[in-house]
Amino acid sequence: MKKILVFFVFAILLSISAYPVQAVDRLFEVQSVDTMKYSRDGAQNQDIIDQIPVLVDKIASIYPSHIAIATPYDEEFYPVLATWVGEARKHGLNVWFRGNFSAWEGWFGYEKFKDPNEHHTKTYAFITKHPDLFREGDIFTPAPEPENGGFGDPRRSEEIRRKFFEFLPESYDICMKAFATIGRNVKCGYFSTNGDVAKMIPSTVLMQSGGVQVIDHYVKSPEELIRDIQELYDINHLPIILGEYGAPIPDIHGELSDSQQEQLIRKNLIELVKLRNIVKGINYWTAFGGSTKVFSDDLKPKSAVNTLREYFDPIKTTGQVVDEWDEPIAGATVGIQNLDMTVTDAQGIFSFVSTKDFNKATVTHEGYRSSSFLIPSRDHKNIHNIKIRMNKNGRSLMELFQIILYQLGFSKRGES
Repeated sequence: MKKILVFFVFAILLSISAYPVQAVDRLFEVQSVDTMKYSRDGAQNQDIIDQIPVLVDKIASIYPSHIAIATPYDEEFYPVLATWVGEARKHGLNVWFRGNFSAWEGWFGYEKFKDPNEHHTKTYAFITKHPDLFREGDIFTPAPEPENGGFGDPRRSEEIRRKFFEFLPESYDICMKAFATIGRNVKCGYFSTNGDVAKMIPSTVLMQSGGVQVIDHYVKSPEELIRDIQELYDINHLPIILGEYGAPIPDIHGELSDSQQEQLIRKNLIELVKLRNIVKGINYWTAFGGSTKVFSDDLKPKSAVNTLREYFDPIKTTGQVVDEWDEPIAGATVGIQNLDMTVTDAQGIFSFVSTKDFNKATVTHEGYRSSSFLIPSRDHKNIHNIKIRMNKNGRSLMELFQIILYQLGFSKRGES
């Protein structure tokens, strides 16, 4: 009888209940998948428009917040760009515009700008001419990897560095003015550079260019990736977004099998999630084509697709923390294993997102015994709602007896 009673008490202390509270949706503010190998490199391919619906559908299956499109902004390519954007909207996706004018680097036989500042007038004209391309939540980068064109790499000379640092805020301002003109709330800037260039950019320039640090970064190990991110953050203390991240790069990682690619991507994502107070977004480069692709050439998903999906569409958990009498406990801390913490509101409600790599949570509150629980296995269609009972320290034997009777349904609160 004693064992049965203990079992019932334990079962009640961790019971499941329903609380219709919307959980936080994502681990990162920006969760993007890149299409450059097709959206830019294939922009003059006569068959690309027919392929775009299938390609976007594949990317949508990963549940990103954004699809990164690198189609040039020249009018020649507008039909291709508009098709990419239109298909993205059908799937409810925001767009990260990571294209440029072909004259910036001399793509597709275009002559390079004689004056790189011509980029400003062209950017304004392009945005204001095509307002229907854009919607709230999009990101528009006038010049991804600006060191590869225009004035050139700022490491080459003091004169280039000065012009480069002037160009970024000027380009940002033009972009913002253009979107204000057409009445679209689109984020501008996100000028991705390589890590070495990023470390050179003064905080004043970054703040005048959108207030984020965006790097296209490929390194051998998760440890190196996290170290580089932390070092960059320590310079300017501004949020960081990975404008390009992917694996494997043969010269860096060697040749990896399908499963080895998945394992490396998972290890990197685990570490990036731990730094999500610093890392606000990632753009996986790239979905198709090249060594880092996550869909094979016949568009079948590789193992890495499931991993990206786990992190882009995480487990959404909500619940309520209560005492032995089912009274809500406000201010309880719910810590997710090696991840972060949330605090219950006045009704004892908590909400967080996680993955199967972070599946243990611990609840603490001064004056109560801590309680741990495992996050239930994923159910794609439902949010898991959990009731957690905490035992208050210092209860008398009479209180404990009354609580047991209450929890077994033999009495109401306070009845003996």
